[in-house]
Amino acid sequence: MIADAKLRRTFSNIVAEYTTEFDKDHPLKIIGGQHRCEAIKRALENGVDEYHGVKVYFDLNMDQRLDVQLISNTNIPISGDLFDRMHETVMGPELRQWCQDVSLLPEGDDFADRRLRGGRISVQLARTFILNYFAGMTVDPKKKLI
Repeated sequence: MIADAKLRRTFSNIVAEYTTEFDKDHPLKIIGGQHRCEAIKRALENGVDEYHGVKVYFDLNMDQRLDVQLISNTNIPISGDLFDRMHETVMGPELRQWCQDVSLLPEGDDFADRRLRGGRISVQLARTFILNYFAGMTVDPKKKLI
């Protein structure tokens, strides 16, 4: 995608929300097409300046935001891990914050949008870790496993 942007490919269906809730100085929050935006930024660093298709939404609630994110990602294959991360975001920041607190995720990072060996953990892996911990607590350590 970065190579395409540097070759002057224009991207469409980049979705932003106008909100001052997260960052008052930068009120446009990209909610769909982050990888395309990153490719555009890299191309700009190399002097490539093209027009791209951007949709801006105002005053979205959480369900609408999730719908917009899902729609913006339907023109590309979406991994199950990205889908899980989007749903987890709607549920709230608690799991992500806990994973950061116990160093499963670096401070300020989000869950992986696809599995990558040695990369950040996914929502599924975090949930599996927690469930296995509690399942393991029910095992009698003195009982022989044969």
